[in-house]
Amino acid sequence: MTVLIAIIVIMFFLFALAGAAQTAKQNTAENDTFMAAHKGWDIYASPYERGVLAINQELRKAVVGKMNDYVDIAWSDLNSVEIEKNGQSVQQTNRGSQVMGAAVGAVLLGPLGLLVGGVTGSKRQKERINELSLKLLIDNNKSPVHRIRFFYMKKAGVANNSILLKEPARRLEHFHALFSNAIKNDHRETFDKQPQIGSSASLEDRLAKLWELRQAGALTEIEFSAQKSAILTPNKKSLES
Repeated sequence: MTVLIAIIVIMFFLFALAGAAQTAKQNTAENDTFMAAHKGWDIYASPYERGVLAINQELRKAVVGKMNDYVDIAWSDLNSVEIEKNGQSVQQTNRGSQVMGAAVGAVLLGPLGLLVGGVTGSKRQKERINELSLKLLIDNNKSPVHRIRFFYMKKAGVANNSILLKEPARRLEHFHALFSNAIKNDHRETFDKQPQIGSSASLEDRLAKLWELRQAGALTEIEFSAQKSAILTPNKKSLES
């Protein structure tokens, strides 16, 4: 009986090894196929759940999803990109409001800055990091939300100054910057194609049109203020003269 049990255990072990080897071979083939199809792109292949990100500046395209199930999108399909730490937002860029500030309890200070706890008095808050992810919302009805992990550790996680976080944090901020810039650049291009507010229109009409564009998200607060100032400045000079 003991011998029979030992044989069953060994066979099960060998079967598991064969299955793992076959999976590894398939994953390697999928990786090679993806890399070959996206040669020259900025690519991040996550070690967790086969997640993948890729972006191409010249083609103005991006890829998000998993190695064996990803979505090809144009920059115009990107709605927002967000850094998440332990499931909570740290920084977000979206098409309407552009860059949002760091979340409460987090300060961005370079590659490891997003991991630094908020400061209370002279003491830095201590925290453990379990997960760092990039969350993307895209214009796709089938799969609009994607979360790509850059670091993941169960249970206690690691201290926020752990050396294990340095490279994942650097890569995370790099790809957040790439996708943020894609949103901003596409946003500016869309705005440039908007009908210009003619100088022949009345002051009230021009300001009303400008406000409509701001409300629709076609203008950031800075762009709105600059154009408002440009409209009002000539009018101010004519009144002074």
